[in-house]
Amino acid sequence: MFKGNKVELNKALEFMRRGSRLVELHSKNNTEWWIVPGGYVSTDVAERIKRHPRAVGQQDALFPGLHQTWRMASFVSALDGGGVEAVTHTNERN
Repeated sequence: MFKGNKVELNKALEFMRRGSRLVELHSKNNTEWWIVPGGYVSTDVAERIKRHPRAVGQQDALFPGLHQTWRMASFVSALDGGGVEAVTHTNERN
């Protein structure tokens, strides 16, 4: 597990509003969360970002329909010409 400085929630969201993404990385023994570019975030911060109403999962994991990266919806719509229909939101309520 990463032992350096962690990016806090507000700073992570600020990075994401400028185009960074939240990335889930797996190793042999654990999962780590990173804002790229930006830095390491705790699991709690990552979960809070994923629940943010503007966070959009990119359906880019190894298996279909799963997410490994998340971006802000406004940034996604700028990349795909204005439509966010091709991606799904990850903040479904159970």
